[in-house]
Amino acid sequence: MQSSPPPVPPRKYLVLSVTDLQSILDAAREGVSIIGTDLVRQWSRSGRALCLDLTLNSSDEKVNKVEGAIGGIMELKDVQYARDFLPILPGCKCITCRPRQKNTSNCNSAQMEVPSFTRAYIHHLIKAKEMLAETLLFVHNLHQMLLMFRQFSKAASLDGGREEGTTDNLAAFVQRIEDQLL
Repeated sequence: MQSSPPPVPPRKYLVLSVTDLQSILDAAREGVSIIGTDLVRQWSRSGRALCLDLTLNSSDEKVNKVEGAIGGIMELKDVQYARDFLPILPGCKCITCRPRQKNTSNCNSAQMEVPSFTRAYIHHLIKAKEMLAETLLFVHNLHQMLLMFRQFSKAASLDGGREEGTTDNLAAFVQRIEDQLL
């Protein structure tokens, strides 16, 4: 009895030096499995934050746009953020955005949630040329980028096991992100 050859693993494609978010989305749509980019550092150094709704499945077609984000990128050095006491991206779980407990009085029972770092504080750090601004933005941007790649991977694995006639999860997810970039 002749044994069948071992299954051939899917090819992995590599793209290095991606310089814009649209190129990342194009590469993901085409099935590129390894994408190299320096965007997280570039955005952080220039006072920008990536602000996208990265949920894989959206039950409604409404896209959650972040106020003040142009094309999914928030320019925190703009003066409009000088008195904005929201986190960079409400609902984000990175250490820059996630809420922390703050005592409102001397007794421990009265606590309220406040963002770890507000847009106003990061705006101030940028204007004061403090390195902490770049660090906080780097943490946030890296978290968002890793979440986006995790969702690409999840959507691609859902596509791999789909039956005929079902929607293309990866293409739909990439399209949802592109809609937020407009």
